[in-house]
Formats: sequence, structure tokens, C-alpha cells
Amino acid sequence: MNNISLMGRLAANPDFSVTAAGKRMCKFALAVDRPKSKETVDFFDLIAWEDTADFMCKHFKKGQRAAVVGYLTARKWTDKDGGNRKAVEIVAIRAYFAGGGATPEAMGACDAKPAPEWESCGISDDELFEL
Repeated sequence: MNNISLMGRLAANPDFSVTAAGKRMCKFALAVDRPKSKETVDFFDLIAWEDTADFMCKHFKKGQRAAVVGYLTARKWTDKDGGNRKAVEIVAIRAYFAGGGATPEAMGACDAKPAPEWESCGISDDELFEL
């Protein structure tokens, strides 16, 4: 089973973009307290697609609390120098307000910008992020 649930604060404003194939995506990071330790915080990078991406971008900003449900995915590619690379990412399927709700400032629209070409890694978006 591949499920992950996190609750924390956004470490930065969500970064919205659109892939060359027209898929909407949002990258964001959560600062999550470690269990039984208020002094240690882990930062996790997440990616959301389509409706979840729209929701994150529209309703959240840096510092707000969010709860996220998703799964882990891994991808491999060869970099421009011929080295083998690997990344483990958290894909957010659902996001929830986790205290305080959205502020009026967070309700603004996001500026879309072109996304990096995932296809350049030799893997299509569909292969990377299938449910």
C-alpha cells in the first residue's frame, strides 16, 4: 500500500505551472513537525495535478496550515552529464485546510508559467503520475 498523510505549514507560496501537454501542476513544500519533537521540522516537497493543483494555488500561501493525502512515487533519469539520477516525490491527491482557513490574500489567482519538460527524462506525465 502506498499512502501518505502529512499536516504542516506551507514553507513557500505554491508554484503553479502548466506542462507542455496542458496539464496543470502545483509544486509546494510542507514544513512538518516530527513526532514527539517540537524542535525538529522536516521539509517535504510535493506536487499536485489538475483540480488539486488549482485548489492549492487558489487557497493557500506561505505559512498556512494544510493537511495533504497522497502517495510516494520514484523516477529515474540520466542527467546531461550521463549520470544516473533518482528522485522520490510526494504526489498530493487531496488537500485540506488544517486551521484558520483561507485568508482573503490567499484567494488571489496564480500566474501560470511553462513547466519543465518531464518528457526530457524519458518518462511521460502519464507514466509518472498514474493513480
